Amino acid sequence: MLAATAAVLAQPLTAQAGFVAEYPAVQSTQAARAREWLMEGRQLDGMAAGLNSWIRMPRRVALRMVECPSSDIRWNQAERAVEICYRMATRLYGIAAEQDSLRRAASGAHLFMTFHGVAHAIIAELNLSVGADVEGAVDELTALMLATAHDGGFPLWILGGVSTIHDADPQWGSWAYATEHGLGPERFRKVACLVYGADAEGFSELRTAGLVPAGARQRCRAAALRSVDVWSPRLGARLR
Repeated sequence: MLAATAAVLAQPLTAQAGFVAEYPAVQSTQAARAREWLMEGRQLDGMAAGLNSWIRMPRRVALRMVECPSSDIRWNQAERAVEICYRMATRLYGIAAEQDSLRRAASGAHLFMTFHGVAHAIIAELNLSVGADVEGAVDELTALMLATAHDGGFPLWILGGVSTIHDADPQWGSWAYATEHGLGPERFRKVACLVYGADAEGFSELRTAGLVPAGARQRCRAAALRSVDVWSPRLGARLR
């Protein structure tokens, strides 16, 4: 929806610009196993490619898996890297164990957190003015990416994954994604509403899955339109 309002830049994306997946060497055995598994799946590589087909970044931005003591994501401004902790990935997939449905949910939740980090990167790298409520702006931009950059089933996988993993581990908020980025129920509902409002027909499964309440169509549509009005001038010709 928003992409249709943006002009396309004439210059091609250079090798030095755009998102790229990185898997630096690790020390622990657990992180090494996770690194090998994630590299084989190439999910992060696919996400980088999808982002580069949606937005033009002025410089290279890494989506980087790292060893860190917390289950978190973080935007490393100095190195221009969205850093995703292996500890978060191993905890998520530990919840899922060998259950295929939960493993898919864990994968969706992991991607959602990465999108949140990407939104921080876009705001920082494009020097966007978002006011004092940075996390609220990041939530809106995350919803926009989910709504515009992918097909109808993608938001259900991502948002459904967050909801499913939360239900599987009620302690979610105490261990993962719970620093200043913490996504409480109210913020999660706002993101789901914005995605649904962008295309209520295309994303109707969000409502049937209970991620958006019945009767919220008009409210979510109005919220999504307001969000587009805000983000169109901010992103402008950066969108493809």
